[in-house]
Formats: sequence, C-alpha cells, structure tokens
Amino acid sequence: MLEVLRGRLDGQGNLEVQVADALVLDREDGSFDAVLMCNLLHLLPEPAEALAEARRVLRPGGRLLAPTFCHGEGWVASGVSRLLGVTGFPVMSRFKDEGLDALIASAGFEVMDARWSSGLLPLRYIEARPP
Repeated sequence: MLEVLRGRLDGQGNLEVQVADALVLDREDGSFDAVLMCNLLHLLPEPAEALAEARRVLRPGGRLLAPTFCHGEGWVASGVSRLLGVTGFPVMSRFKDEGLDALIASAGFEVMDARWSSGLLPLRYIEARPP
C-alpha cells in the first residue's frame, strides 16, 4: 500500500511516505505541517501517547487529521466490533464521538472540525491543531 501511495504522490510536492512508530517519531520538534492518523487511534493501546508525539512534531499552526472508526458508537457498531475482535482484529479502543473528541483535546489540540460518516462502524473525521 505504501508503494501505491508513493506512486500517487510522486511529483506532488514535499511529501514523504514511510513506516514509523507512532509513539517515537525520528523527527525534530515542529518539523511537520500535517500529521495524518488515518484509522489508527482505535488500534493503539495508548492512543494519547501517539497524539502527544504528533503534537510534538507538528509546527505551530500545523494540522492533525484523524479519521477514526468509532467502534463504541451505538449497539450495531459495538456488535460488529466485538465480532471483529473474535476474528482477531486488534481493536484496543471502542470510541464514541465525545470520547474521541475529548482524547484529542486532552492531548493539547483544538478540534476545528468533527463530522460523521455513517456505516456499520461509523467514522469520525477530526481535524485539529495545536493552540
């Protein structure tokens, strides 16, 4: 998937695609304009640590984009999530909207946009920035 993404981004400017540890990024403070955490936070045992690291590497005025499946948002999503868990899917957090928004805010971000995409597992799209 990374190779496909690299091919799509080729020639699109100063973009870099790499595998990295979300908890320990090998980058200087304030070195990124944006951090994308797509469908990641619900898979981490300590999502607050990953958010703290994202905040560290974001420049002032940078953006965090964190679309996240909310496995705890309603009985259908909870049931689907638990079924996925039985099959080995590694869900660590079953967020509801207020929990995800609060987690991002508690990591020192100002939530600028938050909206829903419905489905069996609703997706919460959040755009935030450091204050």
